[in-house]
Amino acid sequence: MKKYKRMNERMKLWAQNFTKRLAELGYTDEDINERFHKMLEEREEANKDS
Repeated sequence: MKKYKRMNERMKLWAQNFTKRLAELGYTDEDINERFHKMLEEREEANKDS
């Protein structure tokens, strides 16, 4: 269980750093969320086609 807790903490840290870098480039939280949801939709479409 410890292994997964560490993985979860690393993923949270990575996501925070990634979001911070995008914000520094001028992206808003709304921009990031919109793109993320669009990316998920594209992935779902690709999975349906395969």
